[in-house]
Amino acid sequence: MTSVLLDASALIAMMLRERGGDVVARHLEGAAVSTVNLSEVYGKSFRWNLPLATTIEQVKGLPISVVPFLEDDAVVAASLVPVAKPLGLSFADRACLAVGMNRGLTVLTGDRRWKDAGIDVKLKFFR
Repeated sequence: MTSVLLDASALIAMMLRERGGDVVARHLEGAAVSTVNLSEVYGKSFRWNLPLATTIEQVKGLPISVVPFLEDDAVVAASLVPVAKPLGLSFADRACLAVGMNRGLTVLTGDRRWKDAGIDVKLKFFR
């Protein structure tokens, strides 16, 4: 059973040993990440000056599952635009929230602005 859904910020904090990364590491076993947020993490490899293959290899070595971003998730993510846009939440943020909502998962994130959106999803903050 999936324990938490990781936002890209959570996975990145753990991989780069940023503040709060140790908290994320304690939640890895049984955690999940959506395909949208996984793409966001993979894209960061270029900013880190790492070969994409290296980042993919690191993620594949983690005890996490990958959940697809489905059509129902796309509908929910789109419906969040009115509350998310004023807070500066990205598509990837809305995608993570939508996947968490649709699957009844607690979302682990470092972005405290999400609580201000008033969205019906359980949030856990790692920093």
